[in-house]
Amino acid sequence: MDIVRTIIILFCLSFVWASSSSIGSEFETLPSCSKFHFEEKVLEKLVRLEHKMQVLEEKMDVREKSNTAKLDEISNIKKQTETFVQSVQVAQIRDQTRFNKSYQEIVEHFQTQVDNKAEIYGDQMNAVLGSLSSKMEVFTEAEKKRESVTELMKRSLNREQEKFNSLYDQIVENFKVTSGKTLQELIVNQQKVGFI
Repeated sequence: MDIVRTIIILFCLSFVWASSSSIGSEFETLPSCSKFHFEEKVLEKLVRLEHKMQVLEEKMDVREKSNTAKLDEISNIKKQTETFVQSVQVAQIRDQTRFNKSYQEIVEHFQTQVDNKAEIYGDQMNAVLGSLSSKMEVFTEAEKKRESVTELMKRSLNREQEKFNSLYDQIVENFKVTSGKTLQELIVNQQKVGFI
């Protein structure tokens, strides 16, 4: 800021010097101008210039204060933004961690349930297979018994058939013998009755 003031002051002094030399030359050409009058005009210009310089300095001070306030405000906004971004990042990391943990718990719970269900279904399948195996054994035994019973029944039936055939043959033979005797007795009785 001091450099700017110095430059402005130097600029103003050079302007005053240039103006005074031009004013001096004007006044020298005019016959009615006095040195006092010239100095008075220069002094007026200097006063006006000084007043303008003060106004300009005040404006520059106001602008500088405004710029400083705006820079401070921008700095505060930047700090607030950085704080907000950091808090959002922390919240995001916290939420991501919580999500990862929750996801991991869900996966572990699901895996446990799958393992439990697989174990239960495995036990049930083993029980069903064991039951089926024992039933198959019973069925196989029953089938073997049925086959042996069928075989026994066939043998028994064959023996009974043989007995029946034998008895039938004996009955037929006895019937033949008996009927032959009875028929002969009838014939004999008929003949005796006929002769008598």
